[in-house]
Amino acid sequence: MKIFLRNFKLNPLSKLLPGLALGLVILSGSVLARSAFAADHLDGAVASADPAADITDVYAWMQNQNQINLVLNVFPLASSSSKFSDSVQYVFRVNSQSAYGQVEQENLLICTFSAEQTVSCELNDNALVTDVDASSTSGQLSSDGNFRIYAGLRNDPFFFDLTNFNIVRTTVRDAAASLEFDEAGCPTVDSATQGVLVSALTGSGGLNGANSPPADFFGSLNVLSIVVQADKSLFGAGPLYSVSASTHRR
Repeated sequence: MKIFLRNFKLNPLSKLLPGLALGLVILSGSVLARSAFAADHLDGAVASADPAADITDVYAWMQNQNQINLVLNVFPLASSSSKFSDSVQYVFRVNSQSAYGQVEQENLLICTFSAEQTVSCELNDNALVTDVDASSTSGQLSSDGNFRIYAGLRNDPFFFDLTNFNIVRTTVRDAAASLEFDEAGCPTVDSATQGVLVSALTGSGGLNGANSPPADFFGSLNVLSIVVQADKSLFGAGPLYSVSASTHRR
């Protein structure tokens, strides 16, 4: 099982926990919230060995006053031959609260795939779509029109400048012996050194000009995406909604 959580309420308050890709999204049903996301790419051997269950990103945002958009991306380095697993449950947990600290109404949106890549989704054990082809970018609507789903290959939306990050990481590692570290394990560096490191990460000439212009390592890579647009009333009255996602081997 793999779980994503991360904390947000309009303005993101994020904190990564060691060993767990964690992300909870809080959305207000009465305002258009900023998109919130969590990312976890190119894992170790165990997760990478099961790419169809390996979550890379989770996104959630309000489409408008009435609809919630949800995205669950899996399968790093996906290709046109990559498939969703027919033995994995792809799960969104979309919970509703009347206010912070109040009891949540829990909602489980579970999507599964056949070997032929048709998808079925149920919300709290009630079927929304059953064995539908959702590969068209326009998605597949439920019979009542309150739920739309797309599932298929998409460009990986995560941006990461791996080349310049590695340059900075190597520089800090090589200089570690001469740095002082605080109780949190963070090095103390002067403003001039900070400027050099920042310019390296932004590709503007730091580190003796050794760095290159910013380049998205994931720009040419793909993932398998499950994209949902749903009426928020399916998940309760709100006005706060929290979103997390997980994958489970059946």
